[in-house]
Amino acid sequence: MTMDLYQPGYPLLQEDLVPLLTPAPPDKSLVRYRQGLVMEWNTDTGENVINVGGALLSNLSMLNSGEAIALKPGHVVGLLAAGDSMLILGRITQPGAADFASASVAFGSTGFSVSNFSVAGSGVMTLVGQVDLQVPAWADQALVLVTASGQLTNPSVSNDFAFLSVGINGGSGGAPGQPMAPTGNSIWQDRHPLYASTRNLLTGLTTPASKVLSIEARAAHSNAGAWAANANNTVFAHAIAIYRSTV
Repeated sequence: MTMDLYQPGYPLLQEDLVPLLTPAPPDKSLVRYRQGLVMEWNTDTGENVINVGGALLSNLSMLNSGEAIALKPGHVVGLLAAGDSMLILGRITQPGAADFASASVAFGSTGFSVSNFSVAGSGVMTLVGQVDLQVPAWADQALVLVTASGQLTNPSVSNDFAFLSVGINGGSGGAPGQPMAPTGNSIWQDRHPLYASTRNLLTGLTTPASKVLSIEARAAHSNAGAWAANANNTVFAHAIAIYRSTV
């Protein structure tokens, strides 16, 4: 038995066919993962342009992290999309690659004390103490602050000036020379205080040799001739470091 589709009252003719021909609206509860390529990135404001499948999207939001100041053009980022909004999750890197931990920051510290050392004359800054600071393998920059305090004794019979400096890998930073009276009966003449400090921003730390930072303290006095070692000659040095990667 066949049915005449055109006979009056056939239900199909009463139906609205528009919904069948119209695409369903996007499900805004559907979460998708995408990848994008950073085309522009302002490290001061976070304003950005991201290439997502050939489309350039401007000023996408991102999770608040240290990567906000580390991203730059050419980096690949993971994206989370829901409905008509998209969020930058962060940069995509591979384990063991040069760009691993590119947004990480780490801290380090070290120090030493030394005493009973001699002091070179004629203003020749001579090493009196040293310790190494190890830079993490993934970092290529280090900001290092070194401070030192100490005391020296002038064993001669003449007034003199003494100097103390601290530095990294042979560099130096210190304070003006301090007047040193000859040793007398007063404890204040036997022990003259000295101070020094320096800060260093080290870049390009990409080779194994550059990963080892030598923290050094040096001392000298102005007049000719070395001062003999003395138990009162003492230096305490401290270094703190912040490491990061710019790859």
